Amino acid sequence: MFELFQTFLYQPFFNLLLIIYWFLNLIPSFDATMGHAVIVLTIVIRIILLPISLAAHRSEKERRAISAEIEDVETKYKDNPVESKLAVKQIFRKNRRVVVAELISFSIQFGISMILWMVFSKGLVEQSNTLVYSFVPRVFPLPPEKLMFMGFTLFEPHWQLNVIQSILILILETLGAYISAYPVSRREVVRMQFTLPIVSFMIFAFLPAGKKLFVITTLVFSIILNLILAIWKKIYELQEKLELKDAQAANPGEDTVVVEVK
Repeated sequence: MFELFQTFLYQPFFNLLLIIYWFLNLIPSFDATMGHAVIVLTIVIRIILLPISLAAHRSEKERRAISAEIEDVETKYKDNPVESKLAVKQIFRKNRRVVVAELISFSIQFGISMILWMVFSKGLVEQSNTLVYSFVPRVFPLPPEKLMFMGFTLFEPHWQLNVIQSILILILETLGAYISAYPVSRREVVRMQFTLPIVSFMIFAFLPAGKKLFVITTLVFSIILNLILAIWKKIYELQEKLELKDAQAANPGEDTVVVEVK
């Protein structure tokens, strides 16, 4: 199983990272490190996965409906765990498309995270040329300064990056709550905007900086995407108000019917 993971997932990503690193160092007057390569790789991955990210925003209503159904079932069968489990399975079967899409997205993110963890936990330090494709330029051994980024050693943990990561998660969740078309409960605010950054700080505390750099770049990309969506939402709301005002001005004696487009 590990050999399949290494051959079809780890090795291609490992070589892609080396190609990006090599290409960046071809740019005149630019002393690229492996940290720069991680940032570029992350942006490329996020652009490829952009349709999935946008689909996740569009399926928010469905996910909330599933969550509400599960809460009702757990309340109804709180004294009967067997019936509760069967009812939850039935909900998942009924909403298989949404569940499968979420699983695919999670699997992709988890797989990339595992690959980068392997790369920066020991791959760039201990890995020989055996996994490097023949067409990839030989860049081993990497000089120590090429495994640094902004003063951080990429294969060692750094608490400062953890702090940055937690702050970005807080910003992202706040933006997500703002652009959501549905009211955010107090419990969701506590869980997503306060608990999640603290828990993530503890979970990622001992991961290598290279992996955290991937997470931070992903968060920055998501924040920019959410800012664009928030601006679009404001423009759309302003346009609706102007159209409503124009309609009322054109027909002062008539009631204007507002139709909500979903």
